[in-house]
Amino acid sequence: MIGFSFILGALATFVLALPPAPLYSTCDYPPSYLISKDPTCAQGAAADDPRFNCHGARFVRSAGFYMRCDDHSDCYRNREPNDWCHLPEFFHWSFGGCHCDKKIRSCVMERKNDFTKEYQWAYCTPQREFTCNALGRCSS
Repeated sequence: MIGFSFILGALATFVLALPPAPLYSTCDYPPSYLISKDPTCAQGAAADDPRFNCHGARFVRSAGFYMRCDDHSDCYRNREPNDWCHLPEFFHWSFGGCHCDKKIRSCVMERKNDFTKEYQWAYCTPQREFTCNALGRCSS
């Protein structure tokens, strides 16, 4: 007869071997408990709102991935989201490529709409996952 402690040990080994569950959908902005406070980031209402990054840009759903980072160098091998590879008319990149956002703590890309003057951010895409597509996995 198999002992209870043996079964419990086998179950614990199996559970520990499972990959960690995602914290949230990468198609959405991060939950507020993942946000870092940084005095160099935008202040006011945007400071505690996870829809806005450190520079005050607004989140836009894209085909990017949440990738935890601590430094800009953690993001150098990443690209823009697949569905951002062809910028629409009136848009341009607003910050030097994929970088680590001090508030979001993920690799992000920013663009500016020159017509509305709005800055937007989205998660970057790992180089190995990058393919230039007009529609991404999060397109609605």
